[in-house]
Amino acid sequence: IMKKIISLFIFLLFIFSLNAQERKKHFFNGKLISIGNYKNGSKTGKWDFYRKDGQIKETGNFENGERIDEFKYYDGYGNIDLTVTYENGVRNGVWKTYYENGKLKEIGHYKYDLRIGEKKDFYKNGQLLLIGLYENDLKSGDWKFYYENGSLYEIGTFNEYDEKDGEWKEYYKNGELKATGKFKNDKKSGQWKFYYDTRQIHGIGEFIKGVQNGEWKVYYKNGQISVKVNYIDGKKNGEYFEFYYDGVIWEHAFYTNGDYNGEYITY
Repeated sequence: IMKKIISLFIFLLFIFSLNAQERKKHFFNGKLISIGNYKNGSKTGKWDFYRKDGQIKETGNFENGERIDEFKYYDGYGNIDLTVTYENGVRNGVWKTYYENGKLKEIGHYKYDLRIGEKKDFYKNGQLLLIGLYENDLKSGDWKFYYENGSLYEIGTFNEYDEKDGEWKEYYKNGELKATGKFKNDKKSGQWKFYYDTRQIHGIGEFIKGVQNGEWKVYYKNGQISVKVNYIDGKKNGEYFEFYYDGVIWEHAFYTNGDYNGEYITY
């Protein structure tokens, strides 16, 4: 009989070990680090993780030791900072970040730990800040950026390498065009035009690999030329002219690699 009792006791212990058991871990100050259940040696069910001051740090569910479904992450003040959807321990699904006031800051999607699909950012007032697409964790396709008042700030395209590519346009808050030109491999390339917020041309010149090159002209709002200068690799080279508002020249100088060279004349 005693052997049967011992065998039954051992069997019950074995069965109990297969069931979920609560585990707690503490900091040296006695506050919880984490609390949750283990089953068959792996985390299972709901788990909570804490900071040293006792504030909640993150919470979510496990299955066979892997994160599943939505996890919530908190800042040092107990506010939700980030939510991420998991599948078998990998980020897969919607993710969101939040401002300290609880309003949505970002929303996007993961597919097997890579950002994919539409991404949106928002200002604290709820106004859209940007919208664009991700492909294989890289920006791709058309992207739009906005001012806090809702007007368009910038629009353009990213190539498959997360680089600005092709035509881009920048706008003032009043909706008027501020600048337009092309990017190549994330650097300004070719002719760019800049405008005043009253539509008049402000400046025009060339970029090579993001650096000013060739002749550049700057204009007053009345359309008269203000400055005419030549650049080589982003440095002033050759003749330099500045003009009065009525178009009369008032300064004439020469530059070499960005420094004055020779005669300097003012009128």
